[in-house]
Amino acid sequence: LLKMPLPETVLPLDIQEGITKNCGTSGTNLLNAWFIELSIEVWASFIAQHPCMTKGQPEDEALRMDVLRLLCQEWTRQHTNNRVRFGNQIRTLLENQPCLP
Repeated sequence: LLKMPLPETVLPLDIQEGITKNCGTSGTNLLNAWFIELSIEVWASFIAQHPCMTKGQPEDEALRMDVLRLLCQEWTRQHTNNRVRFGNQIRTLLENQPCLP
C-alpha cells in the first residue's frame, strides 16, 4: 500500500520512523504500537472514492489497474472463509464505478 494513494490522515512511513527514532527506546515501543498498519478494508473504502477510481481519467488507468491488482492479490491471501466476505465488500465498494474495465 505504500506506493498507493493513502488517506490524508495516514502519516508517511518516513515521518513515523523519524518520530519513533527521536523518542528513545521506551518511547519507540509505545509509538510503534500507536502507528498501526492501515487495514486493507479501510484502504479499500478510501480508494473506492479516490478520483483515480471515480473520474475515469486516461492518465489514471495504470493506477486503477494497480489498485485492482492489489485488491485481487489481497483476496487470494484471505483465508478461504474470509474470501466471500472480502469479495462482497470490494464488489459493493466498486460496483458503481463507471471507470472499471
